[in-house]
Amino acid sequence: GRMFFTRSDGSRFQWDKLFLWGVCIYAVVALARQLLVLYELTDGIAPRLALLFVLVFVATLAGRSLRHSRAVDIAPYALGWMLIAIGLDSLMLAPVYGRSFLGNPEIWVGYVLLFVIPLLAPHTRSRPEPPEIT
Repeated sequence: GRMFFTRSDGSRFQWDKLFLWGVCIYAVVALARQLLVLYELTDGIAPRLALLFVLVFVATLAGRSLRHSRAVDIAPYALGWMLIAIGLDSLMLAPVYGRSFLGNPEIWVGYVLLFVIPLLAPHTRSRPEPPEIT
């Protein structure tokens, strides 16, 4: 228990960032998906790429907001965000589609990406160039 709630540098787990970013990521991606449906932009690769871009953007922001430099410190949040998405999908999609939405491989690719993308967030920060020694 204690290992999960304490980062490798000893700081505490940020429950607010887990829940707020989890809901925010879900809401932004769901809004983008609804906009595509509203404007009948659901066929082909373009809407999938648009949703992928939205997911990458928001999940990267969430990962960076943690200000952790190691993926191992981000992993519990990313796992939580993925579980929040699965839970919210179950609440929002199951009444309409039943459990059949879980048979869609694209849904599972999205869940995996939601876990993996934040882990890469430390690599998106600009680092100062090392001084040149001449």
